[in-house]
Amino acid sequence: MIAKTRLQVSRTALEHNFRFLKTAASPKAKLMAVVKANGYGTDLVQLSQWLVEMGADALCVAYTPEGVTLRRAGITVPVLVLHPQVEDLENAIAEGLSLSIYSISFLETLVMMGTEQKIDVHLNLNTGLNRLGIKPYEVEKAIQLIKACPKIELSHVMTHLIGSEDPALKKVTENQLNTFEQSVAFIEQTLGKPLKKHALNSSGVLNYPEASFDMIRCGIGLHGFANDSVLDQQLKPISTLFSQISALRTIAKGESVSYNRQFIADAPMTIATIPVGHADGFTRDLGNGRGQVLIQGQLVPVVGMVCMDLFMIDVTGLEVAVGDEVILMGQELTANKLAEQSGTIPYELLTGIGPRIPRVFI
Repeated sequence: MIAKTRLQVSRTALEHNFRFLKTAASPKAKLMAVVKANGYGTDLVQLSQWLVEMGADALCVAYTPEGVTLRRAGITVPVLVLHPQVEDLENAIAEGLSLSIYSISFLETLVMMGTEQKIDVHLNLNTGLNRLGIKPYEVEKAIQLIKACPKIELSHVMTHLIGSEDPALKKVTENQLNTFEQSVAFIEQTLGKPLKKHALNSSGVLNYPEASFDMIRCGIGLHGFANDSVLDQQLKPISTLFSQISALRTIAKGESVSYNRQFIADAPMTIATIPVGHADGFTRDLGNGRGQVLIQGQLVPVVGMVCMDLFMIDVTGLEVAVGDEVILMGQELTANKLAEQSGTIPYELLTGIGPRIPRVFI
């Protein structure tokens, strides 16, 4: 029996988004699927298996344990770790994971590793995000270290864009890409060999397809969001968060709902309780009428504060019963809309869905 409260993930929608992003990029560009943060809140292994079956050329995670999980699940395509930690290096190397070189100190540690096993690396260039990466003035030192260490095999050079979804940052993005190409040209000349390149995230693919280079890195786009209201119409959200009415009650005028009497009824009302709360990722910012859920095709408001395990909705005038299905997020009520209501971004809502909500893949 399928649980009433569940996150349901659609392979059909995922494949639609995968094909759309592939078509938007340069035909020669391979697709690296970003599956960090438990596959953006779905399931790391299941989502990755689907993507590999669809033709993903590589996968990308944030930390080494995610990559190890993929390897031990039988996934053999290249897996890039964006921010490998020093304490995890032995496991990363043993599992044949590709590593992002994000600082000189990390590269120096890698050079000193006591292993003869070849280590595939992607040199991460910091072209302005100032989060991770080798600055242009550090490139020469990085290349010297790599050349002096035969076990390190530099296969790719990468960067990350600051605001590829923002038209106001078009000049900034173009400057980043120019800096990136100049740095890559210097590296290739110094090493005397061509290298593979990747710079574009999902928004970058849709707005700067001419910079697809050899590979694109897609994460949020695969889940149905383009960070653009027009382009969003071309994608399909893959996840629907379902729950149910677990309790019903009628309250009188003047009665309150939830903690601290932040909602007081100005007339008799019917209130339904939903067995999901902020511990499950339905944030407190959605309380007190800011958030809505979908029941019987109708949007109804959240009433009072969202609790840790529960929240309440106003179903006055609706013919509902305990056990009736409620949609908290999905095609009709997207993570974009919920993000607007709660003052955040879809990434945070998707990745914040808690582990006690079952995942169902269809």
